[in-house]
Amino acid sequence: MFLARFQPHILNSSNFNQYQSAYRPGCSTEMALQLVVDCINSTADAGKPTLLISHNLSTAFVTIDHTLLVKRLSYSFGVAGSVHSWIQSYLTDRTQSVRIGSHLSPLTSCPVGVPQGSVLGLLLFSIYMSPIFTIAESHQIHQQLYADNTQLYLALSPSSYTHDISTLQSCLDSLHIQFC
Repeated sequence: MFLARFQPHILNSSNFNQYQSAYRPGCSTEMALQLVVDCINSTADAGKPTLLISHNLSTAFVTIDHTLLVKRLSYSFGVAGSVHSWIQSYLTDRTQSVRIGSHLSPLTSCPVGVPQGSVLGLLLFSIYMSPIFTIAESHQIHQQLYADNTQLYLALSPSSYTHDISTLQSCLDSLHIQFC
């Protein structure tokens, strides 16, 4: 019930990354791949090679800083009041253990990360990763995201390879500062 009301608010926000093809209706892996391939083919038809950087952020779900996520909810998505408090409570004082057969590990605190396998965890991950959109756009870098995979790419101009590569590197540096 909560997700059904919360998700449209997030997805309709101008700060939600519209290039995120996962965790929202009608946006599949196939669609994400097709968008990237179409763009690369178009630039190839125009005689330009494309430089693509593919990032797999497979550990991102377990390293999300709760404080930063809660701030993004407030400042970037306008989440306030009881909803903000409820999500903060949802993330606070989490523990986990592992069961194998009849053996159970001791409880371990989870001060970072979002609960994987939870309905809300996927959307919270997308919210946390939302600055990728603004950073890539500010560097005029094309992007496509699917779950924890990010493709950043740009068409290279033969007369400005060095500048184009420098622009992509600058984008990567900005992303590193934002997320590391």
